[in-house]
Amino acid sequence: MALKTSNTNTSLQKNEEKIKIKPKYSLELSYREKNLTDDDIEHVLNEAIIKQKCTNLNLSNNSITHEGAEIIAKVLHDNQTLVVLDLESNRIGDKGAKHLAIALLENKTLTILNLRDNRIGTNGAKYFGDTIRTNHTLNTIDLAINHIGDKEVEYLADALRNNHTLTVLNLADNQIRSTGAQHLANALRYNQTLIKLNLYTNQIGDQGTEYLADALQNNQTLTVLNLSLNQIGDSGAKYLADTIRNNQTLNTLDLSINRIHTIGIQHLIDALENNQTLITLDLCGNPIGENPVLQEKLHIRLEKLIQRNNCNQIANM
Repeated sequence: MALKTSNTNTSLQKNEEKIKIKPKYSLELSYREKNLTDDDIEHVLNEAIIKQKCTNLNLSNNSITHEGAEIIAKVLHDNQTLVVLDLESNRIGDKGAKHLAIALLENKTLTILNLRDNRIGTNGAKYFGDTIRTNHTLNTIDLAINHIGDKEVEYLADALRNNHTLTVLNLADNQIRSTGAQHLANALRYNQTLIKLNLYTNQIGDQGTEYLADALQNNQTLTVLNLSLNQIGDSGAKYLADTIRNNQTLNTLDLSINRIHTIGIQHLIDALENNQTLITLDLCGNPIGENPVLQEKLHIRLEKLIQRNNCNQIANM
């Protein structure tokens, strides 16, 4: 049985609508899957940014390398209109990441940058650490599906300690283990702006979960944490349960497809008795056992507690 309960109330829908509100002037241009190469970039940027002054540029799923990224960086350096840049699934690598990171030390308008699936590793992460440390505009960075492990995360996490604008960081589908989770946990003890952290499909395990859980005991800003597919077992679930009892900020926790058994599930549900803020808890795909009666009892209990929290939040609005 699926153990997932979430909030679908209209208040959250209204909040999502607020987030999607566009600026007074907004022009979105997409060159997704246009077979673009580095030779095309100068023409595309001249048309999209220089002439049309677009605010949202999608260059995803093309064949842009570090050479194309260097051209983009030169435009970004002085650009005052582009707000969103999507370079997902290209091949910019560390060299391209370096060009972009240096440009963003001066850029004052870009707020969302998607570099998912771009073969970015150690050097790229190091340069983006420098950017995160000093840039005061970026609020969302997507670095999922790259070559980011514990060492690369250390560069990013150290920068997060002093960052005051980044609200969303996506590190899904990388090679982050317990040491990398420890670096992120240390950052969460100081950072006061990060709202959403996605670590889906890494390998933080129980030890890494303990580091994060301990940091979240006192963190007052993170609301969404995705730890799906992270080799977390009952011990990790117990650490998170202890956090849930005290944390009054986290509202969404994804623990799906881990190694949590019945005892771990019970720890989490017991902790919800003393929590008033968690409105989404995903436990699907865990080996909780084959007892259908027990599964149903756990599901009903979880659903009631999440529904209670949802009703309390509506009442307090």
